[in-house]
Amino acid sequence: MRLLVLFVAIMLLGVHPVDAQKKKGGKSKKMTKQEQLDSIYNAVSLRFEQKKQVYAKQDSAFWADYKIVKRNGMEVTTVKFEKKYDSVEQMPMFPGGDAKLIEWLYKNIRYPIIAEELGVKGRVIMKFVVAPDGSVRDVLVEHSVNPLLDMEAYRVVRAMPRWIPGKVDGEPVPVYFTLPVTFQLK
Repeated sequence: MRLLVLFVAIMLLGVHPVDAQKKKGGKSKKMTKQEQLDSIYNAVSLRFEQKKQVYAKQDSAFWADYKIVKRNGMEVTTVKFEKKYDSVEQMPMFPGGDAKLIEWLYKNIRYPIIAEELGVKGRVIMKFVVAPDGSVRDVLVEHSVNPLLDMEAYRVVRAMPRWIPGKVDGEPVPVYFTLPVTFQLK
């Protein structure tokens, strides 16, 4: 199992725990299992933060309505953002209802191996916007448990299929939605 965890860290993250801590003389010191897991944990946390920044830029570009105008012979870009609702007449719904949402989450969540070895568990609260077309945008970790679990919850929420959008006066609008994602060890 340890070999598998190290292999995953090396292949996916490009981080080798031994490279993370070198002695002054350029020689590697023998790392304990906890130091190796801490090193991988830190690399995963950094990678997760970088991914969130990239996705946030993509999401904000999606919601922005750009208009290029000329003023005094120069091009100026104006940006208009769409209003997002907290509560509407008809709230967004996962296709098939709550039971299908729970079933979909159960099938698609992969418990992080390192978190499993460390015995990390808890409930990550995710907040996102269901767009008028039903897509999931602006995903945020509202309540964090551990970066390993946060990253998995973030991945699963971004991978969700299109929802039935929320509506105001029969028109689909962007609506905030909060979803708890629970991680339990068996």
